[in-house]
Amino acid sequence: MLNSMNSTFKYLSLCGLMLLFGCEKKDEATDTTDYVKSITFGRFISPGCTGSESCVEIFRIDAQGLTEDVNDNFPDATGFYNGNFATHLDQSDYTQIELLFRNGVPPELIERSSGNVGLFPTWNTNYYYFEYRSNNINKFWIIDGSFDGSLGTVLQSFITKIQEAVTIASF
Repeated sequence: MLNSMNSTFKYLSLCGLMLLFGCEKKDEATDTTDYVKSITFGRFISPGCTGSESCVEIFRIDAQGLTEDVNDNFPDATGFYNGNFATHLDQSDYTQIELLFRNGVPPELIERSSGNVGLFPTWNTNYYYFEYRSNNINKFWIIDGSFDGSLGTVLQSFITKIQEAVTIASF
């Protein structure tokens, strides 16, 4: 019996040593990954649209979930959208939208300064608002949605993703 207890102790000691030295702890202080804090996205029809819920649709996705802005104000190129994200939306919508934007924000957009991308404004044209906040990057863009080819294929494809996210969140 003593021999059995001795071998069990040796086994547990070996397991403890393997856990202690076999697993490398990740030092959070040296982690340089720029994690996304939030993405605000939406679609709005040029300021000629009035009196309709569909004129402005703005949403935010972050660690707390997916929320919709209840103010429905038109974004402008002078600053970040200041919404009231009070309506919490479905977790399945959150999951679908998170998958759309995960690793899918084009560097061509991130490298641009905040403000207008494409032509602005024209009457009754869809525009897309996109705001990216991370530890190191805080930018926003109002992107022309006329699909006239002036944005290039990468940004044109990206506004299709934004439109898909708006569609998911709106219904």
